[in-house]
Amino acid sequence: MRPSSLCALAAILLLGAGTVAAQTAPQKVTPVPRVTGPVPATADSRPFMAAADAQTSLNLPAYGYVEEEFFISGMANAYDWDSSGAVTVRTADAPYTTRILLRRPIDPARFSGTVWVDMLNPARGYDFAENWGTTNYYIMDHGDASIGVTIFPAAIRGLKKFDPKRHGTISMANPATPLQACPQGGKVIHVDPVLNPTDDYYSKFPKANLILITHAHVDHLDSKAIEKLSTDKTVVIACPGCSSTLPKAHILANGETGTFAEFKIEAVPAYNIVNKRPDGVAFHPKGDGDGFIITFGDKRIYIAGDTENIPEMKSFGRIDVAFLPMNLPYTMTPEMVADAVRSIQPAILYPYHYSATNPLALVDLLQKEKSIEVRIRDLR
Repeated sequence: MRPSSLCALAAILLLGAGTVAAQTAPQKVTPVPRVTGPVPATADSRPFMAAADAQTSLNLPAYGYVEEEFFISGMANAYDWDSSGAVTVRTADAPYTTRILLRRPIDPARFSGTVWVDMLNPARGYDFAENWGTTNYYIMDHGDASIGVTIFPAAIRGLKKFDPKRHGTISMANPATPLQACPQGGKVIHVDPVLNPTDDYYSKFPKANLILITHAHVDHLDSKAIEKLSTDKTVVIACPGCSSTLPKAHILANGETGTFAEFKIEAVPAYNIVNKRPDGVAFHPKGDGDGFIITFGDKRIYIAGDTENIPEMKSFGRIDVAFLPMNLPYTMTPEMVADAVRSIQPAILYPYHYSATNPLALVDLLQKEKSIEVRIRDLR
């Protein structure tokens, strides 16, 4: 494969979801995406995640490599699937424009024919290239190419903050569904609301009586989203790590309980034991963030926040509905979620905040747990 054909390869990869639908929907011809670029890099405009801007700057030309950013535009279906794995088209022919970041040998004769593809992780609200970040020297030593693909609306929001002029045309018209807005007796709760720059979906939702913020990372805490959903009577409950950003919020530390907007809210621990940064510090240290148990009537809903399968889960008591995260490498693997479920024993489980992890893995892992219903929704 020649380097000049790498852009076409990346465009084709973006259409991969269409093969899933082929099992349940009639095949139809999908137009090849439009490729624009390479987008010029200047002193005032450069790609997000440029190698030269890394914490340890990487001079690609010194290794015989070039870095190029391209925009990919087209139409794509958005899908839903249930716990049995059945796939349905939720929105047909939704327009999108995303980007790819290509690193390749300058000399075509050096290209090995191997392409590493990063579906860029958006867990912190911006793109993060896990493959390139850990294997870049290997890739260059072997003459391979690397392609990073922006795949989530949360990351697009970060791109527009970084350079609104350069990335202003990037959009996904059918973003992932926000976690929830739960009406109960005329009351509405929003959990970790985050705005999408291309789709004002919160304008379609009712204003909040109660907003819960599990921790301070930008994919959970968005002051503008809180403002948009609030009235002068809205109560905001947040974890200790949010106190400086949300000075008017009610701060609940792990183990604290209160009644707000007629809901009993319990703040429970949410932290990492296994998954840590290179310096050994947990992605989510104990005490910084909260999970929340919401009680209304005789029902208890557990929203875990960003956590692993921690021992405290065994003492939560009866849980009717649990929302558990599966966003690697920051929270849990499917196996960790399954272990947590066996500790909590909820009647209903919703995996959420799962990014690129396949939630259907939980169906197999929990198939012997007959009393637990696993509900798969688009809650990335």
